[in-house]
Amino acid sequence: MNHVSTYIRTPLVTVSRFEHPGGEAHVDPQEEAASEYSVNFVERGSYFLQVGRRRWEMSATLVFVTRPGAVFRCRHRDETPTDVSFSVCYDAAFVRDVWRHGGAGRAASPLNVAPLTNRLAYLQMRLRRAADSREEVLAAETLAGELLLALSQGGPGKVNRPYQARLFAWYAERVEAARALMDSQYASPHSLSSLARFTGMSPFHFSRVFRELTGTPPHRYLLGVRMARAAERLRDGAGVTETCFAAGFTNLSHFTRLFRRTFGAPPSRFPGKGTARGE
Repeated sequence: MNHVSTYIRTPLVTVSRFEHPGGEAHVDPQEEAASEYSVNFVERGSYFLQVGRRRWEMSATLVFVTRPGAVFRCRHRDETPTDVSFSVCYDAAFVRDVWRHGGAGRAASPLNVAPLTNRLAYLQMRLRRAADSREEVLAAETLAGELLLALSQGGPGKVNRPYQARLFAWYAERVEAARALMDSQYASPHSLSSLARFTGMSPFHFSRVFRELTGTPPHRYLLGVRMARAAERLRDGAGVTETCFAAGFTNLSHFTRLFRRTFGAPPSRFPGKGTARGE
């Protein structure tokens, strides 16, 4: 019998690990039908996946995506398989929410096999860390949504060659360090040059790698952090001018325009805030 270890289960997503018990013979079913939306990564080993006349050898370089009703067959070379998969299963309403508000539209078919891009590998790494902690539930749900959106937006076009494992790990750790720096010191006057020096990379190379892995350029990431912190401060009763400078902005008018564009309301009338001080 196959073994499934569930790391995180919420109303939105279930994150789990699938493996075959060691040394036990396995009989592949004639066919299977997916009952839910899921994204599946091969962490170790391989197996053959067949849908109609199409056939793939699933390995760590491919991602297997299902929708309810997808019919497929899995085949293994060995009687005692050793492949291990990391899976994210989704509530259908959450999937529709991601498609609707992420601007991705519906996936074209009930089943899809996609290449593991650098962006998907980075999301897999972060999801795995959140799952291993078993406590970062919000992070896991958020990353699961980003993963689904990244797959939905993939489509045709140029895809950069996946980095080799050691180089990917090097890049990922530096991107994580840059994110942590901006998350904790969001009010500091960061620049592309300063962030690149911090990570030991050239400015252009850092910007390109950061965008490829996170899905957003560094300046936009920092802006998102500052906006989120500004909203928190306003909810806690801080004044608009105080919030503007505490969040790292240097121009009140510019901050007000950006805030309105981001949240649909000026900071003085942000939800949960009364009459703003400092205006």
